[in-house]
Amino acid sequence: MKKIAALIAVFGVVFAGVCTADEWESVGLQDPTKVVLPALTGEQFLALEAAKPAAAARTGEEALEGDSIYVMLVGFKGCGFCQNAENAVIKPLFKQYVQQKYIKVVKVDKDEDAQKTQEQSHRITELFNVEKFPTILIVHDKKEQWRYVGFDILKVKQIKDAITTKVQEIVNTMKANYATKRS
Repeated sequence: MKKIAALIAVFGVVFAGVCTADEWESVGLQDPTKVVLPALTGEQFLALEAAKPAAAARTGEEALEGDSIYVMLVGFKGCGFCQNAENAVIKPLFKQYVQQKYIKVVKVDKDEDAQKTQEQSHRITELFNVEKFPTILIVHDKKEQWRYVGFDILKVKQIKDAITTKVQEIVNTMKANYATKRS
């Protein structure tokens, strides 16, 4: 049973639309198609970054909350690899980080971003020079901190581990910077 659950955990996301919710739950997993990720456009991203308080004005937990880390999946509808990356990597990370206000896990649809973002230079694909899909980005202070291009079902664990490690690295740096400012 454990081997079947492990196989479904790794390969099941490819067949997310094939399995019923009961089948997912029978092996201890949640149907990834039930998790809804927040969508983000380039203009929304820039507005959120512009609205955050100046670093000097932040205190306590607000120092971390006012300083967002974005884990972004940039893709488009109809892209099978984008759907698989969303279900296998991004949705589990969203569930992992949903309680931490300063870590935002979002998806960016390149076509929707192009329609809703008037200035081409403000589009996520332009801001971070995304040319291939899917692309997973970690962004902090409007700067790309990490990137993974493409999707390989056999590397799901390594991708999630790399994202978790990089996010923790950024959080540790934020905390150290806050501690230095306080003293």
